[in-house]
Amino acid sequence: MLNLPNANDAILECGCGTEYILPYLIQMKKNTCKLFLTDISRVKLRVVAKKCETIENTPLSRHIYDYTYIPTNEEVKEAKEPYFNKFLNVFVERADACNLPYESGIFDIYFGGMLLQEVNNPFSAIKEAFRVLKKGGRAGFTIPDSMGEDNEFDLILAQAV
Repeated sequence: MLNLPNANDAILECGCGTEYILPYLIQMKKNTCKLFLTDISRVKLRVVAKKCETIENTPLSRHIYDYTYIPTNEEVKEAKEPYFNKFLNVFVERADACNLPYESGIFDIYFGGMLLQEVNNPFSAIKEAFRVLKKGGRAGFTIPDSMGEDNEFDLILAQAV
């Protein structure tokens, strides 16, 4: 739906968490296309940086999918921020989805998987997504199905379209 292979310059995933789809994103994007992964949690971002290192050094490792890794306090404190993996062309940095540190109109694709239920103001996150997208760019959000039919996200998404 987001057409990742057609992104030329940059893709942004907000609220990446521990990045379950990282191998897929790296495989689908062009090598020259930058991938920006953001989250508010430094611990989760350290896990993502570790996964990037694993993919670069041993791309077929099962440790890419090891969800038991929890970084120590020292690892989190010593982590470079932002983290950049030149080999994969991936940036990992801390950012608030409702107040992104990027210029307007720079991303081809924006993805917020399971993001809207985590932020204080979902409508603000949606507005930020469209602010940082290029003209003609694509945004995608996922929300849990268990929220019921009368949830606030249906109304917010209807207003954003």
